[in-house]
Amino acid sequence: MDESLPMTVFDFLVSLSQVLDTIVLVIFLNPWSFIPAIIAASGMLFVRYRFAPCSRDLKRLVGTTRIIRSYHAENICSEEFHYHLDNNTRVNYLIATLNRWSAMRFDWVSIIFIALIIVLAIIVRISQQQFSAVEIALTLTYSLNLMGLFQWTIRQSVEVETQMTSVERILEYCSLEQEPSNQLSFKYRSPANWSSQGRIVFKNVSTSYSKELNSPLIGSSSYFINN
Repeated sequence: MDESLPMTVFDFLVSLSQVLDTIVLVIFLNPWSFIPAIIAASGMLFVRYRFAPCSRDLKRLVGTTRIIRSYHAENICSEEFHYHLDNNTRVNYLIATLNRWSAMRFDWVSIIFIALIIVLAIIVRISQQQFSAVEIALTLTYSLNLMGLFQWTIRQSVEVETQMTSVERILEYCSLEQEPSNQLSFKYRSPANWSSQGRIVFKNVSTSYSKELNSPLIGSSSYFINN
């Protein structure tokens, strides 16, 4: 399981609580900010909806394209190793590209949100004389912080969903058919008082190279060994 998954979940929960607190404060300072906040939240959730499945699938590919060098067979498997390494590098590059794609769109949504906040604040200030310059400044300050926190929260939620692929691999491994037990069945198991007489008995024993061969090395024979 990815070691960073617990820390990512914790970071996501902390960021989510900060986002909710900041939203309440911004709406308290300027109730008109609720409209741009809804628009910005809808835009970011839409980007997340497009971003999360691709990131999750690419993370699965990363998990399946890794190779472990063992038994000191690098020279024998050099070409195959570089082939799998190239595949893993391609997938990681796609993940980095996808992250940049989502970051640009999150920034666009943030810019639109801040622009709407400024326009609404100016309109309300001019038309109704409700807000002072201090209140407008506080609204803009917390709105800027809100967009940064909101972006980080969305990205962390996607990261949590992406890293859950490691849990999928564990569950898939647990569901694999188990190997048969290395213990003998009860039919061929030695009795509890075995070797009490200090004697080994071979009764009607035959040996051969293979079951398919009809010519055994030793035919049916019986003998015993005393201690």
